[in-house]
Amino acid sequence: LFPKKKFNKDQSSIICRQCKKNQNAERCKQPTKSQIKQGRKNEAGVARRPNNFGYCNYVDQLFSLDCFPDIVALKAFTSAKDVSESMAAIQAACQHGLLKDDKNA
Repeated sequence: LFPKKKFNKDQSSIICRQCKKNQNAERCKQPTKSQIKQGRKNEAGVARRPNNFGYCNYVDQLFSLDCFPDIVALKAFTSAKDVSESMAAIQAACQHGLLKDDKNA
């Protein structure tokens, strides 16, 4: 069916796994591993939060609340995960009309 000569790889074209991944990423117009490690940059070239930092929207919202010092005093949240889950639940309730918010009022 298929001639073996056509599918034999050149010994000179053997490359490591990471180089192969980088070639595939460039071919598919995706960031390479070294580009991912450097983090995201905006149009001006200023580095933003690195990719492994996560999104802190809910934590930032909690910090901006007027009652934040009271929440800290109660020790209500033990981790950022707890904050994210709670703030996401509040945001979902506001968006779906279960709670009144300044934006939805």
